[in-house]
Amino acid sequence: MAPPKRNTHQVMLRVHQTVLDALDDLIAGADDEPSRPEMIRRILTRHLRGQGYDIQDNDAAVELRKGD
Repeated sequence: MAPPKRNTHQVMLRVHQTVLDALDDLIAGADDEPSRPEMIRRILTRHLRGQGYDIQDNDAAVELRKGD
């Protein structure tokens, strides 16, 4: 899935290897095997929505795992 094309900003970050391993596990369990950046967008979107923010996404399925 392609990243959003409008009104976006690049964010660079470093994460510990254990976080990267967990991210890769989520990707492996996803139906569509998203890229790391796409999975991070999904996680962030889901978390922010859970906190009550009205977050719009790029037609992405925000499911993190099968059966979620």
